[in-house]
Amino acid sequence: MTFEISIMALIAILTGLFIWLYIRQDKCFGQLARLAANFIELEKKIDAIDESTGADIFSLRKDFIDFKTDYGEAAIEEMRQAARREKAWADGVNSIMSYGAELQERGKKL
Repeated sequence: MTFEISIMALIAILTGLFIWLYIRQDKCFGQLARLAANFIELEKKIDAIDESTGADIFSLRKDFIDFKTDYGEAAIEEMRQAARREKAWADGVNSIMSYGAELQERGKKL
């Protein structure tokens, strides 16, 4: 008789444990389903942002390249011309300063 009571108690405990685990599993599956749905929504948002920023980045890159080709070369050429003018000025000043120095034995002999 005690054996039968202990078997019945064991079955009741196992049934309760089984029901508790089933409820717990159902809650976990619900959380997992919500997590998957949120993940899909976030993935769509990220893809939309990537597409819009990708187009913006491409547009900015094109604008920078256009600016460089339009104004960059002109600025570089202007700097080259300024360097040539400064060199010509320095050569002219050097020529004026050394004019007649050879006759006075102060300059270098050409």
